[in-house]
Amino acid sequence: MSDFGLTEKGFKRKRQIDILESLQSNAKGVFGSDVNVNVNSPLGMILMIISFELGITWQEAENVYYSAYKDTAEGYQLDNVGQYISISRKAAGYAKGIVTFTGAPGTLIPASFVIACNNVQFWTLQQATIGGTGVIDVNIQAIDVGVSGNVAAGTITTIVNSMAGVTSVTNALDTYGGSAVETPTAFRTRYDKSIAMGGSSTPPSIQAALINLNGVIDADVTENETVATVDGIPPKCVSCFVYGGADAEIAKTILETKSGGIQAFGTTVIPVTDSKGEVHQVGFTRATEVPVYVHVTLTKDTSIYPIDGDTVIQTAIVSYIGGADADGAIYPGLGLEKDVIFTKIIGLCHKVSGVTDVVVTLSTDNTTFAEANINIGTYSVAITDYAKVVIA
Repeated sequence: MSDFGLTEKGFKRKRQIDILESLQSNAKGVFGSDVNVNVNSPLGMILMIISFELGITWQEAENVYYSAYKDTAEGYQLDNVGQYISISRKAAGYAKGIVTFTGAPGTLIPASFVIACNNVQFWTLQQATIGGTGVIDVNIQAIDVGVSGNVAAGTITTIVNSMAGVTSVTNALDTYGGSAVETPTAFRTRYDKSIAMGGSSTPPSIQAALINLNGVIDADVTENETVATVDGIPPKCVSCFVYGGADAEIAKTILETKSGGIQAFGTTVIPVTDSKGEVHQVGFTRATEVPVYVHVTLTKDTSIYPIDGDTVIQTAIVSYIGGADADGAIYPGLGLEKDVIFTKIIGLCHKVSGVTDVVVTLSTDNTTFAEANINIGTYSVAITDYAKVVIA
């Protein structure tokens, strides 16, 4: 069996130097052992050129081999790996919300009427008529996909194209749901939790179905098979704890994946109509978010510390804990019930060249910081973002 190529231990790529040595050996076998294959000779130069081209071919063959595996595939190849278990990368999402128009009673506001918050534009999802009170609430969606559409309450105040009868607009609540394309790290994490997708009505299969919903970052599913209440869960119930996602989609997914006759228990209860028109009260519980603030003080060797070192560290910390990065990428992070270990954050900082010493302090209230772990309780989840990670 060859020492290179596909072996019992995987794929072993021929390096350019291995290829050159093989070409030189073959050349001596053809032209005689005294032929000059030195790299400065005409024949040696030709063999050198050929070895470079063949080296690229071997490298591509290695890439093809590793593209079949979740942990080593990249780009579209990683998307294709998801087809093994019938999942795909979550697409970027459009932000949604509700705005209140003020104007003359009877004024018809058309669908796709454009309003804005600074440079972020939204449009109405349906036409609506201002009522006798002079106001009307209308559903809106961001025109462009991504996190830029997640804006604060009271900031959507611009009417892009003025219309008679409409005097003002505002949003009483934040808009939500805008997201970037799922990162490779997040997709790989979800892949591991989705292996049970093919299961039927088991807690792992329900969990797998939930975490594959857009907006859902993590979920945990437990069941009580006894005839007594256990850990607050009633008898013969399935209890789903969910972080992220839309209530209606979560409830519908639980109804479609749980066993018939088993109650879906939780503090949030959503009515769901099945294919026969019967309404089911589906319960689940929202995970409690624990905000994590991180202060990092670095001692650096500025001669080798990279220009973007602070950004690299910031992203690594957000990826570890979980939350939104500066570019809009959403990282699942630790997930439900996982403690934040401050020494692991120190380790992440030391991976960047030029970091000679690190002091990390953590807080959940942005006031009291300590060099100590943050304990995450039952059915809670640590959450941070790039603004909460301060590098000094």
